[in-house]
Amino acid sequence: MKHAQLVIAKIRPEIYQLIEEGKKTWEVRDDSFSTEDDTFDPNPIAIQYVDLHGKALGLWQADPDGSADFCKVGKDGTLNSGAKRMLAYSGVDENTFRHLFNLEDITVLYGVRLMRKLSSLADLLVSEEQ
Repeated sequence: MKHAQLVIAKIRPEIYQLIEEGKKTWEVRDDSFSTEDDTFDPNPIAIQYVDLHGKALGLWQADPDGSADFCKVGKDGTLNSGAKRMLAYSGVDENTFRHLFNLEDITVLYGVRLMRKLSSLADLLVSEEQ
């Protein structure tokens, strides 16, 4: 039996296009990619991107081994060094980043590196056997 994490992530189509073009190589969120007890789950991660209406845009494998990151955000919404790193990972400009993440209301951002596009979840498990 193989285990994997599946994350379903809403994304604006124009931002998803940055992934397809290779300009956005990390997924940045204000929710952890870890398990509920906040320990890191080494199982492979698949991210199913959907638009705001739930239409599937693409399925991607994220790297759970050593290519995950997180940062604390300054309480006043300033971009400290960690938040600037997440901004760089996000592939979007600072205005879009601030619009996507209300930095005054969140304390931590999480990121995971995107590895490759998948045609199905089976592709994720096949890569684990090689």
